[in-house]
Amino acid sequence: MSWGGKRQGAGRKPAPIKNKLIQRLDEYIDDVEVIEALGKKIKEGDLQAIKLYFLYRWGQPTKMLEVVPTIPFQDISFRELLSWEGEE
Repeated sequence: MSWGGKRQGAGRKPAPIKNKLIQRLDEYIDDVEVIEALGKKIKEGDLQAIKLYFLYRWGQPTKMLEVVPTIPFQDISFRELLSWEGEE
């Protein structure tokens, strides 16, 4: 089994294919109408439309991790953790 590397069908599609798809969609979809429809939905309070706008306007928010220790730090002797057996 091949694990990575160059192979048939792997990787990002070439730019010409993507550009051709965009061009074909632009023939049927007017971007001004789409933006106006999105604005209307936002003004109506549609949360999905608001979320979409924020994601494209400002990007994905930074993920915050809360680290909660399961062992109280008072019970840990860092000196013991960092020393080799028999050394003091």
